[in-house]
Amino acid sequence: MILAIDTASDIKAVALFWPKKIQEVISWQGNEIDPLEKIDQLFKLKKIILKDIKLIVINRGPGSFTGVRLGVTIANTFSYSSKIPILGFINKENVDILELAKYGFVHREKAKIQIIKPFYGRKPNINKSKKSV
Repeated sequence: MILAIDTASDIKAVALFWPKKIQEVISWQGNEIDPLEKIDQLFKLKKIILKDIKLIVINRGPGSFTGVRLGVTIANTFSYSSKIPILGFINKENVDILELAKYGFVHREKAKIQIIKPFYGRKPNINKSKKSV
C-alpha cells in the first residue's frame, strides 16, 4: 500500500492507494490541522498500521515554506524509522493526491530509503531583523 502526503498545496491531503483495491483520500485547507492527525484518521478508517505501508510518496514542493517542510519531515521520519522506501515528487503541474500516489506506484522500483529534500521553487525571502529602539 502507498501512503501519499501533500502538505505543500493549498488543499492539503493524505491518501492510501493501491490499484484496483484502495483509493482513500482525506483533504483539508489551512495550516491549523496537524497532518499526523489526518494520517492517523486515515489508518483507522482503513484499519491499517504503518507496517502495511510499502511506499511513501511526498510532494516536495513548490509550496509554502512551512507546508513543504512539514510534509517532507513527516515522510522522511516515517521512511527512516520504519524502513519504508520513499519517493519525492516536484509538483509543478499541481496534480492531485491520487495522481501523486499513482506516480509512486508507476515509479516504485526507483524508491529507496533515503532523505528527501524539499523543493521551495525559489530562493528564500528572508527579512532583515528589526533593530530595537
